[in-house]
Amino acid sequence: MRQNKPLLGEDLKVVNVGLSLFADTLRSSGTPVTDVDWRPPAENDQRLTETLRSIQKRNASGHLNIIDEANRTAHQRMLDA
Repeated sequence: MRQNKPLLGEDLKVVNVGLSLFADTLRSSGTPVTDVDWRPPAENDQRLTETLRSIQKRNASGHLNIIDEANRTAHQRMLDA
């Protein structure tokens, strides 16, 4: 397991709010993550609801690998800081 560099003299502590791909990327490097299951309240906004469903479907089928790569890059930058 990789040892994370401390930020500001302390170990990294992450609370992940609804972005499971980001949390998974952090966990894959050994960073502890606390998940909070949250989704934007879209029940009264049909357009937003459809947009969120579209994004979720594409993520589940692997078509948005650019998100995974961006998460890995952001995570690596935090570790390198």
